[in-house]
Amino acid sequence: MFDMNITEYDKFICKQRDGKSYAYLAERVPTSVDAPYRIALVGDKIKPDDAVVLAFGGSGGGIIGNNWFAKIITNFIRENKALNDARIIVAICDFGEDYPEKTSRDTYNISKKHPIAWNFMSRAHHPLTTVDPENNEPLAAQDIFYDVIWPKVATPAGKRLPTNEMLKNMRGITIIAYCAGGHTAMFLEDFIKPQMARLGYSSKEIDVALNQIVVIGYAMNCPYHKSKMHFISFNSNADSDTNQDSFQRCLFLTRADFGLMHFQKNHSDTFLCTQISKAGVEGNPCEWVAIPIEEYLAKREQEAAEDHVESKDDTYNEHSFIGFVEKDGYSKGAQNLSKLFNTIITNTVANSIQNAKGSKFMPLPEMPDLVGEYVDIYGRADLVYFQQRTKNIIYAPAATAFYYGEQLLKFTGMTAWARNRAKEKQH
Repeated sequence: MFDMNITEYDKFICKQRDGKSYAYLAERVPTSVDAPYRIALVGDKIKPDDAVVLAFGGSGGGIIGNNWFAKIITNFIRENKALNDARIIVAICDFGEDYPEKTSRDTYNISKKHPIAWNFMSRAHHPLTTVDPENNEPLAAQDIFYDVIWPKVATPAGKRLPTNEMLKNMRGITIIAYCAGGHTAMFLEDFIKPQMARLGYSSKEIDVALNQIVVIGYAMNCPYHKSKMHFISFNSNADSDTNQDSFQRCLFLTRADFGLMHFQKNHSDTFLCTQISKAGVEGNPCEWVAIPIEEYLAKREQEAAEDHVESKDDTYNEHSFIGFVEKDGYSKGAQNLSKLFNTIITNTVANSIQNAKGSKFMPLPEMPDLVGEYVDIYGRADLVYFQQRTKNIIYAPAATAFYYGEQLLKFTGMTAWARNRAKEKQH
């Protein structure tokens, strides 16, 4: 493997998997003949006590897109001397020919958010539940597990570690994810659980360990409220590609700037601004249209492809990656969102490094400590949430109808796709 450069290895593993998914680790390096774009396969294996910043990019990034993602994270970390001991690694994932990403992510969301309905659909052999298992159990997650997680939970002989040692190692992982990178994190979690159980860890130990892995992400469209990992998500309410609940949809219909909100649910924290752009921050009105399902899905695919491209200048859209560098025209809520994003990354990674250097396990700090100097913004976000919830909750029925109407439209299209896919496999 290490006799190949990153491009050669990508072609090699793609051929080996024959249409199935794969993932491998890369990092930024000095320019060389084998690394003209300053990205290469990871040279040294991850050690149990390494403080790792693990990047999961959006869909379809390939080497080029993930190189850009690794670059901005590396630059941000390296500019802070207190964080220089962290290893910055990007997982380059390809989900294979059998993984139509948007459809598969939507089916995954259904299975996580509505397990009873999904179980009923499975028993009835609904076409959505009979597509390639790669959709919900990608081999890419297995690749990341053995490269990153295994050294932190098992001895070289493949035995379980003492609980405190294992927890100390797991706190050495901070994931920074964008959009579909949240799904990658949840796929990884689904693989971690049974593997740790086989090593002899109890379900409680596994839950505590997962909660020490922080996933800091923007534009998350995965059902992260169902995760045992600690997701800290930063979203624009005007971004139609995120996984919003009915109350957030209600805010979408109010056409008012609510500033910044903070939601806590299970193991997750969500920070939400009305809209990134200062222009038109009053919100986006709901648009009711009647178009063929094929046209609707094609339009969404095109919008998704355009939304995943980060501009090199100061232009952006509601799905663009916020954080790291503030751009011209940000709304006040987006400015505060960016400050919180950067501060939480800094304090989470700093804790990871301190934990790695010390002799004892240092758990993840509470949220007020992670937001640090911007605790006043964090406090105001909670206050605004309660004010807006009281003021706008009357919109919930309309928002719920809008949300589930949209989901039904997508579901109908997915069902048609799955049925056609099943027929193709029969032939």
